[in-house]
Amino acid sequence: MPVEPTVKVEGLQTRGFDGIKAGNSCVTGFVVDLRRSVVDSEKGDILTPYHGVGSVAGCSFANFHGNTRQKLNLKLGDPSANFTIWSFEQTKVGVTSLRLCPDNAKANLEIRVVGYYADKKPNIFQGIISYELGPPKHHHSFYGFNVPHWNVTYTDIPPSTRGGSPGSPVVDEMGNAVGMLVAVGPYAWATGSISLEAPLRAFRCLQEGKQFRRGDVQCRFGHTIQKGTDLVRVDKVLPMGVSDGKLEVGDYLTHVDAEIVTSLDVDQYFDGKIDKDVELVLLRNEREVRVTI
Repeated sequence: MPVEPTVKVEGLQTRGFDGIKAGNSCVTGFVVDLRRSVVDSEKGDILTPYHGVGSVAGCSFANFHGNTRQKLNLKLGDPSANFTIWSFEQTKVGVTSLRLCPDNAKANLEIRVVGYYADKKPNIFQGIISYELGPPKHHHSFYGFNVPHWNVTYTDIPPSTRGGSPGSPVVDEMGNAVGMLVAVGPYAWATGSISLEAPLRAFRCLQEGKQFRRGDVQCRFGHTIQKGTDLVRVDKVLPMGVSDGKLEVGDYLTHVDAEIVTSLDVDQYFDGKIDKDVELVLLRNEREVRVTI
């Protein structure tokens, strides 16, 4: 059962120099397959959303199934892809783990969401992945409404799945993690599961002793449908960025280095080409445009 690998992560944050109040946070996390543990066989790894870290200094603890409590060490945090990797002393905790299988996530897949709903004991809730979508536009206490994450692809889970909390693993029938819940709310747009492609690549980089880096062309892509065809569209270009003057809002991305773009997860096309030039094929005003970035 996927209950045992699911943990409750509590964080305590100090007061920031910029006036942020001291406080505490609580998110769900889950133990990643111990065979993927990075370098040290005595260390285990826990995956949570990034917002569980906080923007100021603090400390975090994991409450395992059976009321075992351990201090966590921050290993890697990626605010863009919205995930954090923590380490803990696995020799002191007898706990099972979940394999990361992002390729198993697909529409109409029956899943289970495991998490600490309302900060209580872990519960299992049934659901079905509806479809792949862009980042859900959710309320932010400081910036207001409609604040999406940057080029992060989500899968939508119907609002009937009212369980779990941010960080809850989305598990398939084989007990593999196919996603991680990061947005929970009463509406369909607020119930989103993040892809595990980026966390899986981060684990592999750490295993090989490499720095985890992400390819970025400094623009935001979105999804649109034109004449019954799903397309990836340029939604925003960062001023003074590498794409400024080359990409325009409204362009449709069709190819990256002769590879046809077939997924909304556009970062996968750029992550393997860091520090290299890439040729993009775009449709602009029904004309083909080629640019090199």
